[in-house]
Amino acid sequence: MVYHKLPFHCKSTESLLAKAKSTSFWRDYFNFEAIRVRNRELEEDQFFANLHEHFPYKCAIVKLKPNHFYNWHVDARRNVCINLVLEPVNSHTIFCHNYGEILGEFEELKYEANTCYLFNNSIYHTVLNFESPRYLFSLEFDDKKLKFNDVYKKIINKEIKIHGCLPIGNS
Repeated sequence: MVYHKLPFHCKSTESLLAKAKSTSFWRDYFNFEAIRVRNRELEEDQFFANLHEHFPYKCAIVKLKPNHFYNWHVDARRNVCINLVLEPVNSHTIFCHNYGEILGEFEELKYEANTCYLFNNSIYHTVLNFESPRYLFSLEFDDKKLKFNDVYKKIINKEIKIHGCLPIGNS
């Protein structure tokens, strides 16, 4: 599995986007520009507090400039993360199932508004961004050996509570 859509709407999206658009303090982070997000900035979403009890993390907003791409790669420092595109833009996140082949299959993650995705960083992926800056909230777990399935199982087994969050289908 390359990603998993989390079953709630993120209530922090607007405040995170406002932060991204109002700051001039971007720092270089793995060829992106990034700003740190403090855990207290996510208080609107109880899921993040519940998640932190199981898997401590740090998070940031990363910006990809217009008409830029992030080449095919697997993340060297993390196997799994949680991502949320903060506003709809013309960009594509694509996973490759047979990287290095001349012909192969791919799977696109089509981000939905206010929706977080558990993201398998150990599968080759790329991002193509077009005419607007792309702001992405990205949550990185402190345990760098943590795997996608470790977090996925706790979420689907409801060991990480989502109560207090807006279920998908509600606004």
